[in-house]
Amino acid sequence: TPLYSSAASDVYKRQTNDGSIDADGSGVNVLSGGNVYMTGPDGTIDAVDNGIRMITTNGNVDIIDPGTINATNGSGVVGATLNGATTITTNKTVTATNGNGVYGASINGDTNVTTNDLVSVTNGEFGAAASAVNGNATVTINGGIDPPNIGGSAIAVNGNSTIVVNNDPVFNVEANNIGLFGANFGSGKISITNNGETIDSGGAGIVAAKIGAAVDPITGDPLPESIVIQNLGGRIEADGVGISVTAADPNSILDPANAVVNNVRILSLIHISEPTRPRL
Repeated sequence: TPLYSSAASDVYKRQTNDGSIDADGSGVNVLSGGNVYMTGPDGTIDAVDNGIRMITTNGNVDIIDPGTINATNGSGVVGATLNGATTITTNKTVTATNGNGVYGASINGDTNVTTNDLVSVTNGEFGAAASAVNGNATVTINGGIDPPNIGGSAIAVNGNSTIVVNNDPVFNVEANNIGLFGANFGSGKISITNNGETIDSGGAGIVAAKIGAAVDPITGDPLPESIVIQNLGGRIEADGVGISVTAADPNSILDPANAVVNNVRILSLIHISEPTRPRL
């Protein structure tokens, strides 16, 4: 009857007018020469390729609460700039196959990646990752990671590499090869903090690699520590090494008189063991 048809039409409209995107290619794909911004907290992006990919050559990238992301053959969320800063914050689940979960990159600016819900990756490299050249790379994980090759990663050249993991009551940070990975080249430092979460890895639990001397960006004086790893009330379950640290200053070979010692501080208030659950 007309009444039934009208009601069905109203239901259909209510189901689809929520900002959702269903695409056989990428959900959102942007290449710009200026600032780019996206939000869509009430919608869902179902994409065959990348869920969201936003790249600018000269400006900032801001992807704030883009909704639920499902990418069946690509990355969930990718933001990058060649001259500016990148900020990505996800508040709902991100699912990706054959790609990264959430990845941000910047040149001449900071990269900040924050995940507040589960990031699920199948056959992909990173769960939540940030990289920066001439800027700081910061990753904050407030939800679980399940399980890419590397759970959380922060890589910086001439900036700081920072990872903070906060306890999620439901999900762990799981990875096939490395739970948390921090790498730093140049004058910055590495800081990795696990606040009560379980890091479950088929390889190493936490890996930090530092090349170059960490110095104060204002005074140029050497910092007391180049790498700080704090595991506060959490747990590392690793098939390989629990915590692995490598730190070196090339000047120790090239110019020994001006070499800076890369001091390492590890505060481990955790339990480190082999995994107790089977890994598929």
